[in-house]
Amino acid sequence: PNTKAPSFTLSDENGNKFTDQDLKGRIYIIQGFTPGCSSCAREIATLNKVYDKFRDKDLEIISLDIASETIDGAIETKQQFNGGAWRWTIDTDNVAVNFGMATLESTYIVDKQGIIKYKDETISDTNILSQEIQKLI
Repeated sequence: PNTKAPSFTLSDENGNKFTDQDLKGRIYIIQGFTPGCSSCAREIATLNKVYDKFRDKDLEIISLDIASETIDGAIETKQQFNGGAWRWTIDTDNVAVNFGMATLESTYIVDKQGIIKYKDETISDTNILSQEIQKLI
């Protein structure tokens, strides 16, 4: 935490390209996953609660499939675990490596200036994520 988030360029499930620069001025969560991971359902349920609470406050969420070569795995995971209407992507730009994601449960919150303000590498807690986001609004 308190380091500049790495630069990246990704495409979401609709084929829309976006970069870290496009997210300046917004708070965003980036979380890694792989299709079929056992903890995905719990992580996505947590993100759904956080997204419902903060989506009107310019919160972006990026679910980053770190294993698939096509977007199909991300879309299947979104459907399987009732994922929200945020950005679902595959890691085509070494984002997981550049962020230093150590586990599939790695979650980062980046502030409006592009600084990593929170990181966890365990199953995320809705209340903790909400508190961290609230500090940045």
